[in-house]
Amino acid sequence: MMRALKQRFGISARHVAVRARYPWYLRWTIFVFLISVNTGLIWGSFVIGRQFGSPVRIEPLNAMTDVSETSRRLTDENEKLRHTAAAFERNLEVERATASDLAKQVRTVALENAVLKEDIAVFKALMSPPGKDSSINVNRFKVERETLPGEYRYRLLLTQTGQRLRDFQGSVKFIVSLQQDGKKVVMAIPVENDKSQDLNFKFYQRIEGSFKVSPDSVVDSLQVRIFEKGAAEARLTETVNLS
Repeated sequence: MMRALKQRFGISARHVAVRARYPWYLRWTIFVFLISVNTGLIWGSFVIGRQFGSPVRIEPLNAMTDVSETSRRLTDENEKLRHTAAAFERNLEVERATASDLAKQVRTVALENAVLKEDIAVFKALMSPPGKDSSINVNRFKVERETLPGEYRYRLLLTQTGQRLRDFQGSVKFIVSLQQDGKKVVMAIPVENDKSQDLNFKFYQRIEGSFKVSPDSVVDSLQVRIFEKGAAEARLTETVNLS
């Protein structure tokens, strides 16, 4: 028993540490101070990150801004290019129309030039010194297809050269040769009344007209026959081939 008391209260007894107890308000003050310091450090890190650029948030915003600016610039450029292309297209249409008009004018002038040359040749023949006998000539005998199928137009110029002691009087007939239903057909025109056109001229006389055939027919040639008044046989015959 004495041994137990010595071990508990003697020199060999365990050492006991005596610590001072802090008041509760001091502990809470320290706790609040530590939380405040920690919060301040976190907030400071956030502010510094925003000031010096955050690789997580700032760079994507800058990239989106650049993409938006590039898109707007490309849209403006495309709009300008569309206006430019439209202007070029309008100019091209004007140039095409002008070129087409010039081509038509050239063809018209060329045709008129050819007609004038033929007229000059005819008038030179008319103004040549008269020969012993008068002569009837067929000039510029042409046949053209019309717009509608089966319709044709013809024209020619009759001239009298030589002494021309009197006016030439007579008639003219046209004979058309064509293929119809696989057969060759020859008929006089105009078919409606089969009348001949009267002729009465001293120097020249122009003749023109039109005729119709079946749309499925193929005209091979048109022949003109010149008859002098009172004669049964043609004085002059001229043929134009179409095919």
